[in-house]
Amino acid sequence: MGVLGSLFPGPEISDEGGESGDGQPWRLGPIDLENGTVVVHRAEPAPEPSPEDE
Repeated sequence: MGVLGSLFPGPEISDEGGESGDGQPWRLGPIDLENGTVVVHRAEPAPEPSPEDE
């Protein structure tokens, strides 16, 4: 019995999360299915802790 992925050759799925990226999360905007576009925004940065919180 074969594996489904080996029946259809193509690019392998790989996890690039640990590679040299800046680690910034992305927030997906509206998806326009008619034009095939997705708007992508950088997520809001986390607020820095104030000195009172320490």
